[in-house]
Amino acid sequence: MRSDRFRFPRPCSVLGLSLLLVLATACGGSGSGDQGEWTEVHQRLQTIGDHGVTAEDDVPFALDRLENGSASERVVAAWALGAIRHAGAEPKLRETLNDKDANVRSNVLGALLELDPADWVELLARGLADDDPFVKQSTLSRMPDP
Repeated sequence: MRSDRFRFPRPCSVLGLSLLLVLATACGGSGSGDQGEWTEVHQRLQTIGDHGVTAEDDVPFALDRLENGSASERVVAAWALGAIRHAGAEPKLRETLNDKDANVRSNVLGALLELDPADWVELLARGLADDDPFVKQSTLSRMPDP
């Protein structure tokens, strides 16, 4: 259990979700050109993140979108998995730390930190060492207060 002096900001706030939506839209939707499909996928991932697992296939669905989805789907899938703190998602989240999309890397880092891993300091260092300024800035915002 995480010490009370180390509290990471929760990624699931109204402002945070609004930012995710902007970033996800900027990432280009589903890539298939079907905005309706992207919206359905996004809504399901948002529901998982907001309300937890309500169906047997929620976690496998989120993991599939993390691995096989568009950049916007990977962003929201990472957020949802972090929001529900599903420990079984850790291996796939760690694989996704090398994603080519900075928004995905940032949200994967946040999701992993929600799982309270033993190597959280190394994860923060990795985020600070990222080439992308957005990942660095979002990592700084996740640093615990001294």
